[in-house]
Amino acid sequence: MKKIILRDVTMDNLIDVIRLKSEDKEFALFEKWVASNVFSLAQAKVQPDWVTKAIYDGTQLIGFTMFGLENERNRFELCRIMIDYKYQGKGYGTAAVKEIISEMIQTLPYCDEIYLSVIPSNLAAIHVYTKAGFTKTGEIIKGFVDEDVYCFKV
Repeated sequence: MKKIILRDVTMDNLIDVIRLKSEDKEFALFEKWVASNVFSLAQAKVQPDWVTKAIYDGTQLIGFTMFGLENERNRFELCRIMIDYKYQGKGYGTAAVKEIISEMIQTLPYCDEIYLSVIPSNLAAIHVYTKAGFTKTGEIIKGFVDEDVYCFKV
């Protein structure tokens, strides 16, 4: 039974959080599907509406997330979630997304919709998000790589 816990990123776990990777490859600032945790931590420092959390199964660090108010679109967003490659395919993604949704609802005032975007070819992530209750909105965020937008309604 997975016991997903979201904890603050502190000096005690900072290096371990930075070392997490979604792929079994050399460290990269941007991985195939997600920005690195060090990039996300830096972004949250200069954009303080983002909340960063380490994802644990009990005492074992397994991933990282960043969520909060996305100012450009004025909506709550699950901006980043990553499960370390060693823990993928074991149900942690779905369990973590459900815990993140709960945390967002409890800690972000007026959070009644949660948005996220995903690269359309990232089928594993889409499966996790739809399993957790997100639905595709039809909106596309244009950028370096176009991303489909999904929404969870509380």
